[in-house]
Amino acid sequence: MIRRKSDNGWKLRTDEFGDEAIRTLEKEGINTNYLLRDPKHTTGVGSVTLERDGSNRIIVVPGANLATQIRM
Repeated sequence: MIRRKSDNGWKLRTDEFGDEAIRTLEKEGINTNYLLRDPKHTTGVGSVTLERDGSNRIIVVPGANLATQIRM
């Protein structure tokens, strides 16, 4: 996990994936004050697989992050 001193505006569902993400971020000292919880959309997940030749595949299901709107 990349550790950086910044505030992140992520969106997570009120589900086990979201709860685990928050516990992990807090354990790593990452500010979770700006996390949003979404009761409608699932928490996004990703999976990285490595092939024997060293190449990788990344599969992402964005979930609640895809439902995030930026307001200016």
